[in-house]
Amino acid sequence: ADQGQTPRQAIKMMHEAQDNGVPMALMDTCDETRGLASSLARKPGKNRKLIREVIEPRQAAQTERLQGAMALDLGPTANVRDASEKMMERARQAAAPLYDEAYKAPPVTSPVLDEILSTPAGRQAVSRATTIAANEMRDPKSLGFVLDENGQGILDPTVTVGTNAAGDLTATQGPLMERSYSPQTLDYVKRGMDDLIESHRDATTGRLKLDEALRAIQSVKNKLLMTIDQTNPAYAAARKAYAGPASMTTALNKGAKICNKDAETIWAETRDLTPAELEQYRLGVRSALSKMLEGKTDSADKAHALLGTPKKRKVLTELFGGGNQFDRLITTIQQEGQTSATSARLGGSQTSANLADDANLDGVSGVATNALGRAVKGYGVTANIVASLGDLVKYGAGKSGERVRAELAAGLSETDLGTLAAAFRAAQREAAVARLGQRGKNVTRRLGSAAGGNIAGKANALAAPEE
Repeated sequence: ADQGQTPRQAIKMMHEAQDNGVPMALMDTCDETRGLASSLARKPGKNRKLIREVIEPRQAAQTERLQGAMALDLGPTANVRDASEKMMERARQAAAPLYDEAYKAPPVTSPVLDEILSTPAGRQAVSRATTIAANEMRDPKSLGFVLDENGQGILDPTVTVGTNAAGDLTATQGPLMERSYSPQTLDYVKRGMDDLIESHRDATTGRLKLDEALRAIQSVKNKLLMTIDQTNPAYAAARKAYAGPASMTTALNKGAKICNKDAETIWAETRDLTPAELEQYRLGVRSALSKMLEGKTDSADKAHALLGTPKKRKVLTELFGGGNQFDRLITTIQQEGQTSATSARLGGSQTSANLADDANLDGVSGVATNALGRAVKGYGVTANIVASLGDLVKYGAGKSGERVRAELAAGLSETDLGTLAAAFRAAQREAAVARLGQRGKNVTRRLGSAAGGNIAGKANALAAPEE
């Protein structure tokens, strides 16, 4: 009553939660019942054991329940590293013969390439390409790369790199009138450009720093790729075959880092993805959320960790398309949040809220007369607690107080909806009996015993057990 909640509403709330796999008990349905359970869990006796036997295993199993809910409503999760490696391996296998074919193309002479590779970004890409080739145990000179006096990789100004009829690399010594570029040399330069762009990624946030310098480098890379593709169609085909799985791997890995990203970043990363890439991004997100749950302690508020801020919740809604399944997941997480709130309340320190809870349970006036009367008459545990909730004011010490507290604990931690529904009906019937009995007494005083006895008879009939 203090919470403005009826028994019917409490049963409905528990029913909806249990339909979603959330083992909600009566104590989770509102803050008043949660506070009462909080005090019972701190008071010595069977009541504490009863409450904690429900709370602790339920909270320990919450990660598994939430993971199951995500798999049901959003789709399966995966080991991101394994999935990424498998996609990259498929990309390499699909593209390998196409790259072999592209590398057999003759060297090209292009003033446009000369211009691109003479830019600051082009020179840095060549230097990084030299390092990549050396780390892969390739002879950089065979690709036309040498070190200058400062130890930086450059294109050898005295060597023309090409391929012979068998497709093997050859190097011709002598002064150059025009530089020619072999397909493999250009591929290493492209990889050097990728490496240069990655050096602008923030180590903390995982995002590229999209400043003017980086945009200029990306523009140079785009011109380089366009020129290579035009002069070597086989290279364009190989790159396309590799780019499909590679882009999905990138999307997967980006989604897997969602916990470190704000709503704007998530939106920017997903707005231009293909349907296949978006599905990989979602897989990464699901895996990240699942992994995040595994990293939380049993006492943590896992529901809040999943939902985060309203803005993040909105982004996740858009990312997974909303709809009934996503709405159900959000509802499930919120219901799990109610059970987490109970667990936190029971496990909290002696704050003012806990002291107030205890004040409602303790007191010099002892156990309420009605609650004691029901206990003495042998009312069932659940029936007594539910009935007691309506008129309980203070609870005393001694064996009687211990018994009532145990009954309260049993009722508050009850999750069986049939048992609770029957108990609520019994409580409502008893309240009606009490009201009619009081009316009979009032009528007797005003009109005489006959009229009052008639109302008392109705009260007795109402108190009779249900068929």
